Amino acid sequence: MSNIGIITSIGVALSLLNSVTVKIPTVKLPLIGVYQKYATEDVPWQLLRAVAIVESGEDYLAFNPNDPSYGLMQILWTGSNKLNVEGWPPPDTTTLYLPDYNVKIGSQILSWNIKKYGWVRGIIIYNNWSARKGKIPLTSWQYYGKVFTTYLRLL
Repeated sequence: MSNIGIITSIGVALSLLNSVTVKIPTVKLPLIGVYQKYATEDVPWQLLRAVAIVESGEDYLAFNPNDPSYGLMQILWTGSNKLNVEGWPPPDTTTLYLPDYNVKIGSQILSWNIKKYGWVRGIIIYNNWSARKGKIPLTSWQYYGKVFTTYLRLL
């Protein structure tokens, strides 16, 4: 992340810190290993965990019927492979509940987003694909604030 990106991120995080409270759950040791396994240069394991905390409360059985999205990283089930994600699509939606598979896919998506759009917008786009162009909605900034403040707390 560039210095400007870090400064912007810290500024946004500090401005939201008092209004954003995300409970960091106690995690079982094997989950930390899964995050570490799929960390990349662009996506540290703490960021993967922060996204999982905000998206699902680290509940690997989380399901959002509105999307629908599944598991720790709340992977959106579309059946298509727009981002050329390795291992997509899964054989069935139940595979999306497997922490190892879910974090692997989430890490690839997040890494692609960050490489293409930068740290801040890349994280926002993970949650709101339409934020890739134009003005970023306030709800997306709030999502970013939750993820980034959680990430800072995990460092």
